[in-house]
Amino acid sequence: MQKIIAVETMTYIDPLTAGYNKRYLLRALEDKFNRAKALHADLSLLFIDIDCFKRVNDTYGHDAGDIF
Repeated sequence: MQKIIAVETMTYIDPLTAGYNKRYLLRALEDKFNRAKALHADLSLLFIDIDCFKRVNDTYGHDAGDIF
């Protein structure tokens, strides 16, 4: 069971930054959305651009931004 948990953790953690990755974000958002829907509750989401990554997306496109 620990090996399964270790592999799952590796799919959600960026090895370079040790931060959560896009896959984790999408899964967490889906879980939160489903919970809010089941509870008939409001749900808010706030994204803050802390590294001016918009320049990469504007220059090379959003698909390229997902690679960086």
